[in-house]
Amino acid sequence: MLVESSSRSRHPGQRALLAELGVTTREVEEFNSRAARRRSPARALTVAQAYAARHGHLAVTDPTLIDGISLDAWLSAARRRTAGRPTRLGTRLTALDPWWNPPWPLSWQRMWWAAHHHLNGLPAATQWWPDVPGLEGALTWLRQQHARTPQLQPGQQHLTAQLMHACGHQPVWQPRIIDNAWHTLAKLLCKPPSGSWPGSTSANSNWPPWARRTSTSGSPATPPSTS
Repeated sequence: MLVESSSRSRHPGQRALLAELGVTTREVEEFNSRAARRRSPARALTVAQAYAARHGHLAVTDPTLIDGISLDAWLSAARRRTAGRPTRLGTRLTALDPWWNPPWPLSWQRMWWAAHHHLNGLPAATQWWPDVPGLEGALTWLRQQHARTPQLQPGQQHLTAQLMHACGHQPVWQPRIIDNAWHTLAKLLCKPPSGSWPGSTSANSNWPPWARRTSTSGSPATPPSTS
């Protein structure tokens, strides 16, 4: 059917005919989305299998029409149906992509897959998808996620740690106390047993790990004036 063909694959003559009829691209996409819901789930699942085999994931965030199936709309409906309960369809989709239905934004998962494929290489027979970021963009995103580890959900932390390990970095997040904050905090602390402050060689062994520090300039921290 003329209307059901993909907007990307549609012949210029077809687009001209639709324009003459006053049918907009958005109306075509909405029609195809409704038509997809009426089709056999088995056909939609076949399209999902083909997409996962081609790109290595099911994090479909943009309008994606394949063989008359609006894959993004179909997956969104499948996520709503499987919310809070296991389904046979959910099990099949999990076999294609274990993170097809993440509890965090789908755009985050799509970026994770981009970074994953850049670091580990594309699996055999897979291809990059449209709008995929380059290597530098993916690594910049990964560093940003590592820096905000405490704000991520546990599953996101685990996935980020996997990629940081692939980069050769240990994904250990440790808070730091800047010099000004340290001087303010130190006034509230008890005087150390040795009479010196953390940062000096003699005192470091007597202080807990969080208090053993150096200034941001790299030199040992000095105690604040108590006068």
